[in-house]
This record gives sequence, structure tokens and C-alpha cells, in this order.
Amino acid sequence: MSHDDLVGALVADLTPVRPLRGWPVLAALLVGWLATVLAMRGAVGWRADVLAGDPAAIVVERAIILLVALAPLLVGVMRLARPGGRAALLLTGALAWLALLPALALASVQVRGELAMAAPELAGTGRCVGLAVGCALPTLIILVIWARRWGAVTEPGRASVAIGLVAAVSGVAIYSLTCPSQHWLFTGSAYSLAMASIVLLARLALPRLLRW
Repeated sequence: MSHDDLVGALVADLTPVRPLRGWPVLAALLVGWLATVLAMRGAVGWRADVLAGDPAAIVVERAIILLVALAPLLVGVMRLARPGGRAALLLTGALAWLALLPALALASVQVRGELAMAAPELAGTGRCVGLAVGCALPTLIILVIWARRWGAVTEPGRASVAIGLVAAVSGVAIYSLTCPSQHWLFTGSAYSLAMASIVLLARLALPRLLRW
């Protein structure tokens, strides 16, 4: 067989690489988030002010912080699902933004003296973490299936952290609709612990599932 014939045979055996599309996973995530929100309403119940359509200021403020962080994290996951994808700046920026939560918790104690008022709420930290992890699981599953089926992850460790961050932020945001806390001390401490737990879980469990 000549060199040209060999090259031609090899080329004929190649199949086109399917382009990585973001809209299917975004649609799946939206459906998953809506289902989780409704499930939480049925299982736990939303805050009374959320049900009334007039959420307290802290509910709106923490939702803004979480949702603003979610956008760059989603872009980061999509980049890391491609061979050689880079998302360090996106992830670092999102983490810096999320640092507002513990910063506001610290400020609430030092400036507003919330420690005595918020201390009883801290007993609910375990419940917060458990429910937030539960709310994050659908996002973890959707992103792992998408990355395995349509992606080509070459850095499973970083991709696992990025997926964990998306799941953590969205899970905590969904949980916040049911969270009865009115103080930044609880929000900054319990929400940060919940997100850290979810990211750690993803970092430990997902790399072996994402190897290409």
C-alpha cells in the first residue's frame, strides 16, 4: 500500500468531532433547577415572604450575590469541558465575589452587633448544609452527564471544582428560598460552609467520572 493510500484509509476511518454546544445543558439545568425549587416548596416550604411575593431585603441581596457568581462559573465549566480549556480567571473572579458572604457576616458582627441576635440561628447550620447539598445534587448529575457525553475534559480536577462550584452556588440559592434566617452572620457562615462541602464532595468524587 502506498503512502497516499494509507493516509486515505486512515482519513476514511475518522468520524467528525461533534461540536460542544452549551444550550442543551443550559436547558437541562433550568429544568433541573425549576424541579428542585418546586420540590423544596413541597418538602420544606418556602419562606412566607417569598410565598407572598414580597421577599425581605436580605433574601434579594443574597440571591443577587449568588446569581452574579453563577454566570462566570457556568462559562468556566463549558471552557473546561473542551480539550485544553482554561477558566482560572473566571473561577477566581467568582470566588472573589462570593467572598462577599463571609465579609458581610464579619461586618454584621463588628458594625451592627448581630452576634447575640443571630447566634440562635447558627444551630441550624447542619440543616442548611444538608438541604443545600440535596439541592445541589441535580446540578452535579446534569453537568457530569453532559461533560461525559459531549465534552472532552483534559483536566478533570479543575473541571470537578468548577462543576462543584456551579452546583454549590445554585444549590445554596435554591435553599435560600426556604432559609428562615434574617441575619448575615448565618448567611455568611452557613452558606459558605455548605458551598465548601459541595465543592469538596465534587473534587473527591468527580475526577474519575470525567476522565477522557
